[in-house]
Amino acid sequence: MKKERVVFYSKEDLAIHWMEKPILALLKSYNSEIDYNDINDIIELYNLRLYIENSVIKNIFRDQNVFIDETSKNIWSKINLFFNKLSDSNIEGFYNNIEDYKYVEHFWDLFEKCNAYKIISQNVFEKLFHKTTDISLILRHKNIVMHYDSVLSSLLKEYNKTAELIITHYEQEKQYNDSILFFPKSLSISDKNMIISEYIDDNDSNPNYLRLVSIAKDYSDFKLSDIIRLKAKRKYESELQKMHASNKCIKYSRTYEVRFSDTQLRPINFFQDKTSYICTYSTQWLKRNSKPEQLFCNFRYLFDYLDIQGRISLVSHSSEICFWDCVGMHSKNEFIGGDSFHVKNNIAIMNIIAYNRVLLGMNIRLEDVICDVFNKFCSDIKHLSVTIPVTNDTLGKIRYLAPEMESILKKYKTYIENNEIDIELISISSSPCKVENTPSLVNKKYVYINNNEVKNVIYEMFSSQGVLKYNWDIGKDYHNLYDLLNNETLSFDSLEDFRKEHFTQLLLKNYLFVDNGILKIVDETEMAILNELYYEDVISYWHLSSDLQCKIDQMAKEQKLTFGNTLFTKGESDYFNYYLNKTFCNGKDLRNKYMHGTHSSDEYLLNQDYYRLLILLILVLNKIIDDFICSECEKQNITCYNV
Repeated sequence: MKKERVVFYSKEDLAIHWMEKPILALLKSYNSEIDYNDINDIIELYNLRLYIENSVIKNIFRDQNVFIDETSKNIWSKINLFFNKLSDSNIEGFYNNIEDYKYVEHFWDLFEKCNAYKIISQNVFEKLFHKTTDISLILRHKNIVMHYDSVLSSLLKEYNKTAELIITHYEQEKQYNDSILFFPKSLSISDKNMIISEYIDDNDSNPNYLRLVSIAKDYSDFKLSDIIRLKAKRKYESELQKMHASNKCIKYSRTYEVRFSDTQLRPINFFQDKTSYICTYSTQWLKRNSKPEQLFCNFRYLFDYLDIQGRISLVSHSSEICFWDCVGMHSKNEFIGGDSFHVKNNIAIMNIIAYNRVLLGMNIRLEDVICDVFNKFCSDIKHLSVTIPVTNDTLGKIRYLAPEMESILKKYKTYIENNEIDIELISISSSPCKVENTPSLVNKKYVYINNNEVKNVIYEMFSSQGVLKYNWDIGKDYHNLYDLLNNETLSFDSLEDFRKEHFTQLLLKNYLFVDNGILKIVDETEMAILNELYYEDVISYWHLSSDLQCKIDQMAKEQKLTFGNTLFTKGESDYFNYYLNKTFCNGKDLRNKYMHGTHSSDEYLLNQDYYRLLILLILVLNKIIDDFICSECEKQNITCYNV
């Protein structure tokens, strides 16, 4: 029967709970007087030492800490002694006898830590390379890679998984506890291009990696040619078509409908099921509320482009990202919108297209409504105005919109910094105005979470994967612990001790308390604020009641929350950069695409891009209007909540 050996995975891993017996047995059986000659025994001692060094064992065997510390020092001496005896003549035999995959990983850890690479020749290292099924275990070690630079470079050129290792290192989003990889300096940019190109041509190339190649960014030591990116894109699309044709993938589709009804009385009716989204608007209501200001406000109150706090509703919220949004490979430079994000923005563009058609039927030009309302609102500020040309040339309008949007932001930034808009000053600078750097007139514009402790509290209280997941059968009827506590009386004393442990931090940090055996929330107002931050990521300070503002000020003093003073929230800046720029590797890059003439000539796509840019312009103008309103509230020390 194979011996159950001690294996260390990570400090956070729960393996300690079923490793207690083997750990205790190994501690008791350890003999400092004997030499250990079995490489598995040596690596097991190393795993034991990892538990000691990461204080995992000490928390369990508190009465034996002195003995454990002395044992740890002695174990390291044994390990060093063993690895210093390795040579070209015996290392292959030892390596062949390693029993466990995890022990192979730890062999390479020790090969570096004990400087064994200084003893072993390049020829023998090459043999070990070929015996290792996962080459990333070698590439995790900088000193090993540097020492065997030349031979490792040659080996990687021949290894069939090198392309995937390169893509993983430079482009793939890092998962929890992922290790950094190192590559030989002699493996040039040209070599990497050749390796990637050959991988694309391979019949067994993985479509997930092909996609990452097609959107890969440039680095100082890794730059793919446009030809290779295009080749990867075409191969990826070809592989997808093959999968669809062979029914080897899950097919999922949905329909979107936007209708305007002449008989409907309510302003809007919305229907949603698993596969369809239907919005129906009342034409009668629009005709009764057809003043420019009313038509402009429809983007906020009817189409939900912005919410009641002036935050853009179309952005991606972390709370909306579900399991399926995270499935598969993602680039670390990728904008992760998720399914909910795409639903909102598909509906948004359909809304504005349909809205434009209805307004044209009322002899109203949508672009005139947008310009008239904004220019009237900002009439007291010289040069702060917007224009959209009257033309049927879609391409011409597109090429006008992006610069006009940037001009508005530059003017607004100049106004905030200088209390006036100096056109000559603006014209001196040719550098683009970054959305995220546009300031606000308001000092306390937005409220954000300030530290990881609060993030953990929010996760446990408001996520469906928080503590509710492990407690109370009644929890299945509620989305999270917060909802459960607000609707049920919960007996904390009735929980088993191991379940109570899940609440330790929430109780110690004074977010929850136990009253006569019943679990309760300490501060309802604070928890309501955290609930809003969980779902929206940010709060607009001046859109809150004075009571909530006072509570936020207190939480900011406690360093739980912090303030931002930019025109756009962090999520909103990402939203604009996703559509306008190349900030994200999967971004739409509408600004540069039309500036450099690399756009499609398809009329349908041109029309879609025009309305997308028009939405972005509408959002910019709304954010500026909201900023002026918040600034006035700040000056008068009142809140928009009471306006």
